[in-house]
Amino acid sequence: MKQNEQDDKELGDGGSSQIIPTDSDLPEAIEVEGVLERVRKLDPEVALQVEQLISYQHEVHYGPMPSSKDLARYKEIQTDLPERMMKMAEFSLHQKGAHNTEILRLKAVDQENENKAHSRQIFTQNLGMIFAFLFACIGVGCAVYLAMADKTAVASIIAGGTLIAIVTKFISPSSRDQKPSQNDDSLRED
Repeated sequence: MKQNEQDDKELGDGGSSQIIPTDSDLPEAIEVEGVLERVRKLDPEVALQVEQLISYQHEVHYGPMPSSKDLARYKEIQTDLPERMMKMAEFSLHQKGAHNTEILRLKAVDQENENKAHSRQIFTQNLGMIFAFLFACIGVGCAVYLAMADKTAVASIIAGGTLIAIVTKFISPSSRDQKPSQNDDSLRED
């Protein structure tokens, strides 16, 4: 009992020691502004606790348009503002769709060009193999003819040179035949 009287004296109102009223003590409408300051004057420790308990309400709205509450407020400011915002959102959506369509079209063209380049590369490789085979046949044919004509030294040089040229070509790839490095691929995808 002495503790309650001491609390009443500290509060200075001579009333209850309870600073925060219960639901039954609250009137229908309570003025909230300045409550924390009044509590801070009465008891700074309790005010600190109240500050820590206060939670902030934060509404999040996702989408191209503001929430319906915000649109109603915009309409209060200017009556045609929500309609203009709707037109802007529709235009933006249309532009985004057109942009995505153009990107897909360009990707299809790029894929088509890659397919053509690959076809040309295969054709070039096949043509190179045909010419190499013809070169080998002509070289070996000349070597056989010269060997039959008793010119074995020249025949062996021609046959050996032909085989060395063909084997060297197939073993060491040219710079065109090498695959691009990973750095080239990463630059190309950007």
